[in-house]
Amino acid sequence: MNIYNIPNNDLLNMPYNYSFSKYVGKKFIYSYLKSRNKSLKLIRDIKKKKIKNISSPTIIILNKILKSKKYQPAFDILLKRFEVTKKIYDNYSIRFVKKSNNYSRLENYLEFGLILIKYYSIRKKKNYLNALLKLNDLLLSKSFFSESIKFSDFEFLIISELKFIEKIYEEI
Repeated sequence: MNIYNIPNNDLLNMPYNYSFSKYVGKKFIYSYLKSRNKSLKLIRDIKKKKIKNISSPTIIILNKILKSKKYQPAFDILLKRFEVTKKIYDNYSIRFVKKSNNYSRLENYLEFGLILIKYYSIRKKKNYLNALLKLNDLLLSKSFFSESIKFSDFEFLIISELKFIEKIYEEI
């Protein structure tokens, strides 16, 4: 029985409300790990497809944040926006107020996830890991999984998440 079934839905158009999730102990953790490992195997088994590298204003901003050697506090504003909407829009104002209604560009989510990994690795703040878990659920949902995807980035998001969770689990 699969207790962890969050990514089985269209999370982009029907976001999951994590605040009402029930934790059912080690069975839940085992089910989560099994689900993620199964997804990782699928990612590795799917042949890479060529994707068009179309840039968006959000990609440009996220890329600058990712490449910066210094922590960028403005990212936390986008993180809060994501926590509320579970969406990354194509265009934002300086304070990350959406300026576009398009939230379906996969590359925005992948780049956002890479920043979450970077900041969690450096700062060890659980809000980055929490957002990474939700992001990966979203990326594994029906919303994105069938699209052409940068499989190396997607694989890295899942592997990093698993390593973070396994480390936390070992400390329990």
